[in-house]
Amino acid sequence: MRKTDEGAPAGKEVGTDRNGELDRYVKLVPFLGETMGECFGVILYDMAAPACPALASANSTEEDREKLRSLLPQAAASQKARSRGYLANYPFSVEFGKILRVSMYFISGADGGLLGALCVCMRCELFFQMDSFVKGMLQFNMDDMDLETPEENQADVSREVSLDTIAEVVREFGVEPGRATQRERMEILFKLYGMGVYNLKGAVARTADELQISEQSVYRYLSKVKKSR
Repeated sequence: MRKTDEGAPAGKEVGTDRNGELDRYVKLVPFLGETMGECFGVILYDMAAPACPALASANSTEEDREKLRSLLPQAAASQKARSRGYLANYPFSVEFGKILRVSMYFISGADGGLLGALCVCMRCELFFQMDSFVKGMLQFNMDDMDLETPEENQADVSREVSLDTIAEVVREFGVEPGRATQRERMEILFKLYGMGVYNLKGAVARTADELQISEQSVYRYLSKVKKSR
């Protein structure tokens, strides 16, 4: 979602909503795109049309729109989507090191049939980078500071990176450890490596336990992560 829809008007991108039932949602796309900023892509799909065209988009690339299009039928058929009418913060890998958190609001017609999907995609890698940067900035040694702070006012202002961080990151990705794909494992280790977790003794063994893989596999993934950085 880096380069945003050059030349595309606020309205149509590909195809047309034949019955005009999605027209009122088209105006929401540029509004949400400008309001949330370039870290968030917004796409409106016409799911009643055979090719499921994107009617409008903001802050998104053609590649992201195509890959997300392939996810929509499966997502719309899920039990949660059918019962609630939406899915929120669904993790979706677009390419190595690039993860989207996709929220999909499914639009139904008067007859209950599925008309479209309004999708908001958050580019997670930017927030991972900011998270790692902030943690690095906040992890300083209070013993080196010549300050006298009353004990009752002292506070831990940052979450220390520890072995428990590994379990937290695995949970953040929303994957089932024993069934995580190679891509998902790589992305998890990519974030953990950037946080400095592997400077801790026992981090490889803990990662192997959390992902339910061998330590040798963890070392192989780490080797690939180091080459990619």
